Amino acid sequence: MQRHIREAIEAARKRSATNAQSNAPIQAPAGYFRKRPIGRLTVPESISTDQNWFVYVLKDPRNNEVRYVGITHSLEHRFKGHLSRLSEPTPKSTWVAELNNLGLVPEMSVIEAGTEWLEGKKREEYWIAYYWPSGRLFNGVYYTPDGKEHRLRIQPKPDPKPSPSFEQHYKISELSDQWGIDEDKIFQVARSEPGVFRLSHMKRSYRVPESVAKRIHARLAA
Repeated sequence: MQRHIREAIEAARKRSATNAQSNAPIQAPAGYFRKRPIGRLTVPESISTDQNWFVYVLKDPRNNEVRYVGITHSLEHRFKGHLSRLSEPTPKSTWVAELNNLGLVPEMSVIEAGTEWLEGKKREEYWIAYYWPSGRLFNGVYYTPDGKEHRLRIQPKPDPKPSPSFEQHYKISELSDQWGIDEDKIFQVARSEPGVFRLSHMKRSYRVPESVAKRIHARLAA
């Protein structure tokens, strides 16, 4: 990788750490994006980078919408690939090129990671099906010969995780302390998340199984 590209990626990472709480669009340095657009690559602190696979999402910096779900061995290599294939005849590349013309780039966020590749592919399929109902994913979308977009039908998939009945359970306050995320923000997701146990409608009565907590944290970090 050329030196100026490495330096640009490192600068983007530093900006990401500084602006992690900001919802402002991520912009490339003035005059640079037409050569090699760069952006934000986010890996939650709860996910180790010493893994064999990473499931990630690409989000639109203008509205934070998830537009693509993928899996990779190498985050930097895959991110660079997304940003460089602007001329490919695919809806995703057209979207990236559109952002590029505005001086913007997608945001890449890791939502899961692990060691067994086959497990990773199953998790990728799960998250594609999870975000598919939004109607905004580029997964399964391609151009027909007449230039029209065609979308494949993707069926929802159950989360292939162990039964939450036999796992460690956490209070909302405990998850808030561990993640450094506001209790109310976690509660808004947990109250309608399948697998969460509750004794009453009160927030303090909610108990979140470990596998469900991981799913909630992935959604909040995406």
